[in-house]
Amino acid sequence: MPTRDTTRGIHLVDIPGSGVSEIRAHPEGTIGHLGLTAPTTAGSAGGRIDTLRITRPDPGLHWARAAITAAGERLVARGCGYAQVTLPTADHPLLPAFRALGYRELARTLSTPLGGQQPVDGAYALHALTERGFLAWLPLFRADYRDALRRGGIPAAEAEAGAGRWAADLTANRLDSHRHVLRSLSHRGVPVGHLWAAVTRGPQTRAFVLDVRIAPAHRGRGHGRALLRATENEALSLGCSTLGLSVFADNRPALRLYDALGYPVSGVVLLRRLTG
Repeated sequence: MPTRDTTRGIHLVDIPGSGVSEIRAHPEGTIGHLGLTAPTTAGSAGGRIDTLRITRPDPGLHWARAAITAAGERLVARGCGYAQVTLPTADHPLLPAFRALGYRELARTLSTPLGGQQPVDGAYALHALTERGFLAWLPLFRADYRDALRRGGIPAAEAEAGAGRWAADLTANRLDSHRHVLRSLSHRGVPVGHLWAAVTRGPQTRAFVLDVRIAPAHRGRGHGRALLRATENEALSLGCSTLGLSVFADNRPALRLYDALGYPVSGVVLLRRLTG
């Protein structure tokens, strides 16, 4: 059944079996498509805008804003407390419409193709993370990840649960070297940082950095740059063709580092609280 909205002049018509709705206006007819996903994970209150395409000229983004508003209303009706969307570029034409309606940047994803080995100062070395090192690092990752989600607008209980799921999965599978790369970085024999990356194997094997950190006492000395370059070399040695990573929007030092290293943005994750 259509969902009508006379104040914005559009209505949504579901396409059976597709999870996508036509966005219709009068008298123009179909002006675009909208796809949504409501939560299926127990305890999750977040919905997602998977697809939003406006196929008619929309210079003032009127229809885009109307469709985004209608998406939020539908997600609230499905029990969602917040909405999330990922745009593929930092200058996407729909970004102003989302921002105008209160969507805030939660994180960015970046990805770079891997070519030859990168030069790394011989004073640095990557080592397999020991059990003792793992047990010391895991609570730091879990707390930082939880807190970053909360700062981005994820409800506290859901942020805690999400961080817990990551920690539990890694604890159970940390010895699976085909999936997880856990390393420590030393400089002149002194431990200065840690790395966690996940490897996805297939026709194009890819690595994705899930946590990269330099110990607070060792920051500001170029160790982060060395760790990223060493990570690229490690991924290349595992047969990976690309290296991706995600960084929270409020982590400005990391964003500056990745920009300086030439990592292009592959996604901008936006979030808006819909209730509460």
